[in-house]
Amino acid sequence: MTDLPNYDRCREWMGARTKNGYGQRMVHRRAWLVHRWVWTQIHGPIPERMVVMHRCDNRACYRLSHLQLGTIADNQADMVAKGRSTSLLNQYYCHNGHVLDDVGMYHQRNGKRTCKACARQRDIRYLERRRRDGPTGV
Repeated sequence: MTDLPNYDRCREWMGARTKNGYGQRMVHRRAWLVHRWVWTQIHGPIPERMVVMHRCDNRACYRLSHLQLGTIADNQADMVAKGRSTSLLNQYYCHNGHVLDDVGMYHQRNGKRTCKACARQRDIRYLERRRRDGPTGV
């Protein structure tokens, strides 16, 4: 966001930062990410399963007009859409493009993740084959 007037440019945290570049501060012996702390000061607690997203893609920015609430899936889709996370495509999306979040996937015993939508489609194809071809092995 470099072409914005001064009043709407990123307000970058000049204090401590995490290794990922997010502004960090201590409040009552608790470490806060600055953008989350600013959000809670104005809007109250962040709802469960929601994150505070940066519209400006600047992790150190804490200007309220550059922040918005979204789900983890929204944030990941935003990262991919803006080209910030091509290496994360396989981590957050299955090979068919379904979002792999808490709702869209399950973990197998061997630690692998399985897309629920793809598994459902695979099961439907299997059942259709069984109906069409009859039981196998008989």
